[in-house]
Amino acid sequence: MELTRGLVCIWTYFSTFNLVLQMAYSQQFDHPVTPVIEDSAEHSLSVIPGSTAILPCRVRNTGDIIVAWFDGQWEQVTTGTTIKSSNPRLSIQNRDPDEWNLVIKDVTAEDAQIYVCQVQFMPPSMKTVTLTVHDTPKVNKTSINHRYSFKTGSRVTIECHVSGSPPPTVTWYFYETNSTSIEEKKIKVSSSKLLDIRTADKSKDGIYRCEATNDHGQDKYEIYLEITYPPVPTITTKQVSVKENSQIRLVCKAESKPAPNFAWFHSGQNITTSKRHHVSHDTEDMEFQVVSELTIRQVEVGDSGKYTCSASNIHGREDAETLLQVIPQPGSSTASIQPKPPTPDKTVSTQNVNTIVDTETPRTDEVVSSSASCLLTTVLMYLHCSVYTIFYML
Repeated sequence: MELTRGLVCIWTYFSTFNLVLQMAYSQQFDHPVTPVIEDSAEHSLSVIPGSTAILPCRVRNTGDIIVAWFDGQWEQVTTGTTIKSSNPRLSIQNRDPDEWNLVIKDVTAEDAQIYVCQVQFMPPSMKTVTLTVHDTPKVNKTSINHRYSFKTGSRVTIECHVSGSPPPTVTWYFYETNSTSIEEKKIKVSSSKLLDIRTADKSKDGIYRCEATNDHGQDKYEIYLEITYPPVPTITTKQVSVKENSQIRLVCKAESKPAPNFAWFHSGQNITTSKRHHVSHDTEDMEFQVVSELTIRQVEVGDSGKYTCSASNIHGREDAETLLQVIPQPGSSTASIQPKPPTPDKTVSTQNVNTIVDTETPRTDEVVSSSASCLLTTVLMYLHCSVYTIFYML
């Protein structure tokens, strides 16, 4: 600013030197009283955008002497009351012969610079006015998104770009919501333009606000930070026993972002809704807490075994398992069937068992035939002995 002011002074002197020199001799005789700028000290003026800035300059004893204004780019913007600039917002306020104020309407940030009021007389005199435009803070909403998504464990960095004069201070706040209350708690999380979360977890999920503040106002912008994570399914009962022909319901819960998808398996086989099976999903209190239920009607002994609840989303898949044991009804055709895990190297096939039974168990007709033969032999031996005895006695 000091360098610019110096250059303006040098340029002003040289740009008007020839004109003043040419006018000097005539002015000495035609204008014996020297024009004087009232309060020629440097002046500063601060305004806000959209307002009207009046840059003061009062000159006594001007007569027909020209008063001109120059801007910070060393361009002459007025000559007397004539506007030489193409800027339609400029004008000269000349309510009396001594008043030569420069008026700038609808001030913008580009109008902030040094202006020079100069009396074109010998010796030359001038007054500098520094115009400062104090702009209200503004958040650049095109450079920041409304929603961000990060996975748990990752680092979060979001920058809030702002403008304003004087430069605004920037603060990030987190709005924490209590699950048992609708009230929000405002927590300061950063005192700079950068929101930096080194390790994201579920507790960092929520609304964040960037606030820009200076002496002339405030601007703010809210974003939603979503922290995503894989599902972790749970089945409360690890083992279930149920009677044959009854109904059983298996419940599996999982929380994740995005919400999980569920699938049920029995001994590795996918289960879908059918005549005896019904699969349903429901959302609990929170959007991302989902319950999946598998209902089995008229349970059979063959339904025994391992059941798997599989929950998945974009971050992966996790399983939870439970064991189901079906107890046969007394007197049923399956009551005497007690399936056991096969024993390696000791399995005997049904055919072999039947073969053994056939080899070791005599048939009924063979037993009857053997008994009759034995009886006949006994009778014949008795008769033979009787005949032999009679013959011996004779």
